[in-house]
Amino acid sequence: MAAKAKVDTSKGIFTGLADLQLGPTEYELGSGIRLTQTYAHLMAHFMMAYTPAPPGKHHSAPWSAAGGGLAFDIHVQLQVPPTTFVSHTLDPQFIAWWITALLRLRLGPAFCVPVMGEQSFENAKIRHDEAKYCLIETEQRFLILDPKARRTATELDLAWVGNHWLASSRLFYEQGPFGRLFVAADQACFA
Repeated sequence: MAAKAKVDTSKGIFTGLADLQLGPTEYELGSGIRLTQTYAHLMAHFMMAYTPAPPGKHHSAPWSAAGGGLAFDIHVQLQVPPTTFVSHTLDPQFIAWWITALLRLRLGPAFCVPVMGEQSFENAKIRHDEAKYCLIETEQRFLILDPKARRTATELDLAWVGNHWLASSRLFYEQGPFGRLFVAADQACFA
């Protein structure tokens, strides 16, 4: 399970899923949890400066770009509203991870969740000055567990997750060895 992100979860959370497509435009998983089609591009490019920065200031020019960096195209958004975790006494970040882990169990480990935030990507487009997101899964994958893993979640896949996420989350919490094994299996592609 990914480390806790520093986001205010009192109004719900939004995560972006990269390298995954959604068959339907949106899908309700139950308890207000929704998956929707979206678009966001998360990028981190490397830059080099050649003069030390004064305390509390940025590096002065010249700067130049270095090859490489990280980039993720996010096509699916997972929304966990505040009513879900209140009514089920589950941590919202756990719910987001658990649903993602079940999707990886069903489809294969070909996608990741690079970012979690306090507002939808649609709202961030309009009010980008208030957008707050934290990085979640941005590690390089050293282990390709299933090169033929599917990258599109169909309605059948989403119905399976919707039917099982709540009951299986109880199993995760009540059966310690099962929970540890599930986390290890889910995170193995980042090992």
